[in-house]
Amino acid sequence: MTEKEMLQRVLQDMMVLKKIILDHINRSKTPEADKEIMSLEDCAEYTGLKKSTLYQLTSQKKIPHFKPNGHRIFFRRADILKWLQSNRIATADEIEQSAAQHLVSHRRPGRRGV
Repeated sequence: MTEKEMLQRVLQDMMVLKKIILDHINRSKTPEADKEIMSLEDCAEYTGLKKSTLYQLTSQKKIPHFKPNGHRIFFRRADILKWLQSNRIATADEIEQSAAQHLVSHRRPGRRGV
């Protein structure tokens, strides 16, 4: 094996090790899926919101949270998921179907079909 081939092999091995280390770091940064109670940092990572936004939402009481000792803020994962899903926006098709259903069910008596 030539010196060039040995260097290429070492470089490949280093790239593999780098990938393994980066994967491990990324896994350790993400909140655990089975972790029921999240810190502010975990919640920010989970929701994609900035910590400052979460602080603002908690002070306005717009997001469910806990402050057991009066200082640190915690969130229950199920509450946050429910909160994230609470303001669903209907699609154009759903709005159209709802309007058509409303017109059919609230038809005035004595009017002919238009």
